[in-house]
Amino acid sequence: MAADLSTRPTGHDAGPRAPAAAWLASWPNLLAEAVGARGQGPQRLLRAAAPVVRRVSTALTLLRSSFVESDYLDDPRILSAYLAYFVPWAFLRFDALLALHGDLLDRLTAEGAVILDLGAGPLTLPLYLALRRPEALDRRVLFLAADKQTRCQNMGTRLLDLVAPRRAWQVRPVHGDFDTLLGGAAGAAIPWERVTFVFENDSFNEWARSRWRREKITLLLDAVEARLAPGARALFVEPGTREQGRLLMAVRDALAGAGAVRLLGPCTHAARCPLVNTRDRSWCHFRAHPAPPPWLFALTHAAGIERRQLSFSYLGFEKPAGSPRPGAGALRPPTSGSARVLSAPLEISGGGQGLYACAEEGRILFVWRAGERPLPGRAGVGALVRGKGTPAGRDFKSGAMRFHLPKMILARLPPGETPVKARRPTTPTQPRPPGPRGRGRRAASPAPRAGGPGAPSASPADHPSPSPSPATATAAAAESAPQPRPDPAPG
Repeated sequence: MAADLSTRPTGHDAGPRAPAAAWLASWPNLLAEAVGARGQGPQRLLRAAAPVVRRVSTALTLLRSSFVESDYLDDPRILSAYLAYFVPWAFLRFDALLALHGDLLDRLTAEGAVILDLGAGPLTLPLYLALRRPEALDRRVLFLAADKQTRCQNMGTRLLDLVAPRRAWQVRPVHGDFDTLLGGAAGAAIPWERVTFVFENDSFNEWARSRWRREKITLLLDAVEARLAPGARALFVEPGTREQGRLLMAVRDALAGAGAVRLLGPCTHAARCPLVNTRDRSWCHFRAHPAPPPWLFALTHAAGIERRQLSFSYLGFEKPAGSPRPGAGALRPPTSGSARVLSAPLEISGGGQGLYACAEEGRILFVWRAGERPLPGRAGVGALVRGKGTPAGRDFKSGAMRFHLPKMILARLPPGETPVKARRPTTPTQPRPPGPRGRGRRAASPAPRAGGPGAPSASPADHPSPSPSPATATAAAAESAPQPRPDPAPG
């Protein structure tokens, strides 16, 4: 996790490690039955998937443009491997989002909800919700599954029938890409006035890959916002790479500048994003450490992919009722006194410990007195700290404004106990030259397109999603498995 936000990526760990996802244990059996390989058994299906996963991972990283344009999910072997590897990791990524926004499950499965799933792929989002919220299957929920590929949607429907044979949920396919969804027959098929939630995951990573990409995505989100009814919400999730993270940061500033949306996350304010400037190569993203079930751990290792964590960037907003639209570029004044934690505790200049957070003042530094420590779970990375109080000067080294961490989330150290030694941030004297477009110093793990992002999107490594509390798996992989390599990063 990067703590020196002025010189390093702002990766934010989305919570503590969690036990392995037991609810994913039956996925290989469901998949084997859906693809007609039940007689062969799930283990054979997983063994056959490993080399395909490796090839797809490489293609999504090195040959992305041409590979994505080939409608690769129409290939049964690739689709089967995608469902075996990318989709489960996407499930885990969704869990990581829940660690930051606990009401997400309730909103997505509320009675009468209408979910527009952009880039639905093999119905990753409905499948995840059916597995995680089976008690909500009797509610009237409509999923508008928008995607240009039909084979993967048909397979997703088959899987959903196996996961939830008795359900009140409805899935209505909407065929088309983003360029046609907002106009023509595909766009006309969307009942915008009824949509309560728009969801997208990893689809931008495969769309509009041109010099005008940022402009096209900004226009898309602006068009979505204009069509939504007041009170509707939207959530866009992308891989945690520098390119995708900074893209969402720029789009976020454009939407906030138009003044027509209320930002829900990760931002706590509507002021300009403090990480957007010409000298700073940081970007807003979050990391989690899920514990995949043993079968997924073994498949990942057998595919030669090294995955120690999940990273993602996201942007959530709400269409408020009767929102005014001030002139272009006018940012709404901040109305929040809260801040979102960006780092773990670290040693600070002048002695003591602190942690970085994002607020309307920009990057700020929370500090506390000797003999105190943050309460467990109250000031972890991604946590929302309310009532930050008044500034207490600036940090000499980073220039960040200092605030005292609120007393309500601090505890006194027991007599004789010393604080845990915090790591010291590194401060390069000058910024490192940027690497190839879309890549950081090291390829980030891409996550598969889930639900709204269902179809495989960017590179495989960054596609996964962690669980509410991530953890590390200890399952052993086959001795014959190749040495793992870093999972390619999307974007």
